[in-house]
Amino acid sequence: MILSIIAGIAVLLVCGGVIFVLRAPRLQIRAVAVAGIQTLDERGVRDRIGLALAGTRAWIFPQSSFFLADTREIASGLAHDFPRIRAVAIAKKFPDKLDIVIIERGFWGIFCNGQHGSSTPVCAYIDPDGIAYEYAPEPQGKLIVSIQSDEAGDIALGAPVIDPLIMAAIRGLAEKIPTAGGGTIVDFELYTRVPSEIRAIAADGFMMIFKREDDYTSTLGVLKRVMDGEIKDRRSRLDYIDLRFGNKVFYKMK
Repeated sequence: MILSIIAGIAVLLVCGGVIFVLRAPRLQIRAVAVAGIQTLDERGVRDRIGLALAGTRAWIFPQSSFFLADTREIASGLAHDFPRIRAVAIAKKFPDKLDIVIIERGFWGIFCNGQHGSSTPVCAYIDPDGIAYEYAPEPQGKLIVSIQSDEAGDIALGAPVIDPLIMAAIRGLAEKIPTAGGGTIVDFELYTRVPSEIRAIAADGFMMIFKREDDYTSTLGVLKRVMDGEIKDRRSRLDYIDLRFGNKVFYKMK
């Protein structure tokens, strides 16, 4: 009987101690340092962090307790609410601080679902991995590279809008086509009716057609040979050049 009483008292003391520690004012998160923000609304980010630390667990334990603050939940909440965020690192500093480092997505271009020039395109800014992070107006002019798809439907922010392998191919083509004589690229086009193609539109107005799965090093060598040898100063009259067939190149003049 005495042992049972002693055990009960011990349990109560332990529980009381746990409650005291978890509710102790000096052990609540009171300082949050945020680094790495470049374009995000810092006040909005801090409000989202505060929301994650608000409230209680089991109506007793504050979420802001140093020991209960869930850094993974805070990070996932930030990534969900701010698709521009690529990564979040959170470290607790005893007894009452969070150090948060945010890495934002870099801008690469604009992706659009729907026919180019249609009345209802859906466009978004994308990073180099093809992740959409913010809705965008349909691009106009030649200052921003875009990827045009004829697929209909909305764009999910924070998710890839294009297959990673295709995105990698497009990035490589955008970088290397100028040195192969094709000039600056302003648009890429992907059509569901011809799923094996990538079409690149030069600032000069002509189109280059590539296979989606190809040895682009070899293909760009062919492009340079044709542009330097056959097209030369006629590029303003070039309508398209088809590079899908190895060393056999087909082109059309306007």
